[in-house]
Amino acid sequence: CHDWDSDGSTDYIGSCTTTLGALQSAHLPTNFELVDEAKIKKKKKNYRNSGVLHLQLLKVTRNFSFFDYISRGCELNFVVGVDFTGSNGDPNKPNSLHYIAPASGIMNEYQRALWAVGSICEQYDTDKMFPAFGFGAKTPPTYQFSSIFNLSIGSPRPECQGVGGILAAYQSAIKQV
Repeated sequence: CHDWDSDGSTDYIGSCTTTLGALQSAHLPTNFELVDEAKIKKKKKNYRNSGVLHLQLLKVTRNFSFFDYISRGCELNFVVGVDFTGSNGDPNKPNSLHYIAPASGIMNEYQRALWAVGSICEQYDTDKMFPAFGFGAKTPPTYQFSSIFNLSIGSPRPECQGVGGILAAYQSAIKQV
């Protein structure tokens, strides 16, 4: 433990060692002596402790891992939002995050991100139907600005079948917006 000083510095008080089991079986409130080993080594005759840590309440909580949730049947719902705003650049130019090189088979940044995240999430969703939206583009048939639209442009439903469906909808949308 340290003592905080008003100038922002701290002074070492001492330490104590215990276990979770000992804490759980202790009758609360309880005290722990804070001992500075350096003071003991100096063989100070009357040294007992540098302070006392008062424990009044102990609460132990378990932090569940991702695996804990999944192994107990939790499903993930993966929803996609693709940014089509002008900040991504002209999708017909190679410096755009949306640029798809003709006949190269190389994924752009958005396709790689959708594949990387989607292929993992897809494993934890039973129906593998994923709502996918775009935002910030002029969409057909009127080519008016749309703040949000189904990535499957023209479809009344936003869901795409699997990551492959999301990628197909994205590839189609990028040619239409």
